[in-house]
Amino acid sequence: MTSFPSAAIVVAFVLSALLSGCTQEPRPPAPATPSEGSFVAVLERFSKRMLDIGAPAVLIQARVNGEVWSLASGVRSLESQAKAQITDQFEIGSVTKSMVAVSVLKLVEEGTLKLDDPVGRHLAEFETLMHPPQPVTIGQLLRHESGIPTYDQALFAGKPLREALTTPLSLEEHLALAARLPWKPNPAQGFEYSNSGYIALGLIVEHLRGRSLGHVLHTDIMEALGLTGTRLITPGPAPESMIHGYITIDDDKVDVTNPGELIGNAAGGVVSTVGDLNTSTPHF
Repeated sequence: MTSFPSAAIVVAFVLSALLSGCTQEPRPPAPATPSEGSFVAVLERFSKRMLDIGAPAVLIQARVNGEVWSLASGVRSLESQAKAQITDQFEIGSVTKSMVAVSVLKLVEEGTLKLDDPVGRHLAEFETLMHPPQPVTIGQLLRHESGIPTYDQALFAGKPLREALTTPLSLEEHLALAARLPWKPNPAQGFEYSNSGYIALGLIVEHLRGRSLGHVLHTDIMEALGLTGTRLITPGPAPESMIHGYITIDDDKVDVTNPGELIGNAAGGVVSTVGDLNTSTPHF
């Protein structure tokens, strides 16, 4: 029996300029101390509610009218019980795709590739491995318009969940999983979200740059924006200052914070901090 309750998931929120509204007149400064109905009180109540239902940690950072307010609650891991810090890292999931897209668009800007180029022109194994029913372009992968099957279905259908979540997979192996599934030649309304498209884009970036995706993202994104707590996951144990996430399998909480499972994953393999995300998000 497997379940994915809130109690088993690390919750991390970044609230940026959205809290400032979009009016032309500047708003008065946010209150210095929490008050009933203020955003601070609302977020503190939210944090407490998440911890009450079992989230290991909640990290929040809000920027309002130039002021920064942060909150770190809970623990880094259920095993260590070390107190969570606002500078701790956590997996940022599909925000990774935005970073990969930037690296692809830099190649477009340099004239190395074009958005309407067929994928096979820059990734020969794409055609022989995936056998797309119709030509697929770089732009279609970026926009989730190709109909490429997402590898997740094959990953979780082919082995026990515990094993699937902890088995290291390369970009090529992720794409090979997707190749087992049928294409959707006419995606619903022209759009069908798929992690596999960004796996293919990650491989293209590596091939054209002649460097690992982690090195490319470091140059294009982390170094360019001065993000010191952000990186693509590499093999090995989780850093000491990383928030752990859990799922429940057969009534056991299983730590799924395993960098090896996400080696070079262009669809969701970056770890970051709330501070870095608040710095980088407006750029994406």
